[in-house]
Amino acid sequence: MGVHPEVLDTGEQLVVPVDVLEEENKGALWKFLLSGAMAGAVSRTGTAPLERARVHMQVYSSKSNFRHLLSGLRSLVQEGGVRSLWRGNGINVLKIAPEYAIKFSVFEQVNLGGLTTDQVSTVQGSPPPSRHTVLAVSLSHALPLQCKTFLCGAQDDPRFQERLMAGSLAVAISQTLINPMEVLKTRLTLRLTGQYKGLLDCAMQILEREGTQALYRGYLPNMLGIIPYACTDLAVYELLRFLWQKSGWDMTDPSGLVNLLSVTLSSTSGQMASYPLTLVRTRMQAQDTLVGSNPTMLGVFGQILSQQGWPGLYRGMTPTLLKVVPAGGISYLVYDVMKKTLGVQVLSR
Repeated sequence: MGVHPEVLDTGEQLVVPVDVLEEENKGALWKFLLSGAMAGAVSRTGTAPLERARVHMQVYSSKSNFRHLLSGLRSLVQEGGVRSLWRGNGINVLKIAPEYAIKFSVFEQVNLGGLTTDQVSTVQGSPPPSRHTVLAVSLSHALPLQCKTFLCGAQDDPRFQERLMAGSLAVAISQTLINPMEVLKTRLTLRLTGQYKGLLDCAMQILEREGTQALYRGYLPNMLGIIPYACTDLAVYELLRFLWQKSGWDMTDPSGLVNLLSVTLSSTSGQMASYPLTLVRTRMQAQDTLVGSNPTMLGVFGQILSQQGWPGLYRGMTPTLLKVVPAGGISYLVYDVMKKTLGVQVLSR
């Protein structure tokens, strides 16, 4: 049976289908992009309080000032009211459009070396990839999940390494261009009442006080985070795929629920593996708000370990995990509704 590709936002990773790059869907590309952007915007807005709590826990939590989720939310409301829980959400939503444009533009140029999904299935006699083959579009880092299909059935393909590097290049290009928006998002999320008049005022203050280099703080841990994220994400996805095949079910056409759970679990596992680097990135981006903060990646690592120990590298993990289910569910439903509203027809094989 034919199934439709869906969008999934796990709160940190925005996953979109690569089926829109196929020739029969070219005319409706803008509809797919609009549907995905709307799904991401609604899911991020719905989970914005958890996102703000996560950033505050990452930056300000310590042994002497340990912030639980509920106490953190309470202090945020006391400082700026209920509306303050959505600080930084505007730029977080605004980032979706350039992320989409960059990712699709780059990936379209390197889309499996010009192969279609049918052609991929002929390599080494591998089974055809699922209609749910997806491309991970990350807030911080990701790899095209279509590489997962490759690792299953085309490991001996001589161009595999090139395609894997192409996916990494897409991520690097995207994050290089998006990093200034990430810095602005972190600063706006952490801002106190009256600190900034808005997005432009925040950007101007950063440039005046810290220079343009401040817009690329956290860039190194962001790039390094690709490695543990991609490896863990890939390993968990393949494990789930192996277990699904062992169960006797047809992996070439899994149900929407199976695909949703597989992508959610693998992406969440990848987030957990790369979380220390994500935390360090956030602290580096927020260093202007911290007294005596160290601007280097190793300095931030050392500061966290000396003050909080190894558990300090996982501060804020609770709201990160709590975001997964609501963000995924909201984005899944909104994307489906948007496709129907815009009259998008995805042809099944």
